[in-house]
Amino acid sequence: MSIYNLDSRAIQSLMKMGGKKKLDTLIELFKDQGPARVQELLNASHLSEAQAAARVLKTSASHLGLSVLEDLCDQVLEAQQWSAGSALAQQIQASYPLALSALLAERNRI
Repeated sequence: MSIYNLDSRAIQSLMKMGGKKKLDTLIELFKDQGPARVQELLNASHLSEAQAAARVLKTSASHLGLSVLEDLCDQVLEAQQWSAGSALAQQIQASYPLALSALLAERNRI
């Protein structure tokens, strides 16, 4: 495990299922689409909007072994209320680049 708590077992599982090509595809999707989902969370004025963005991020985080980001997204999904720019959205914004860095480092290690 890295400092970010990346679960390398998830990466290994992806490698068994589809090799580096599958892993690279999922990493590229996370890298390309993640910032937009984070921005949607930051800008969301309604709970349903925040939860829709969090659901997409959580799915990617789960597949890629990004447990910290996955847990933060779970908190959004369990929330009862929401406001734009919430502290939780800011935590997710701060977590995303760390998650991506850990993921890329793990990918380069393989």
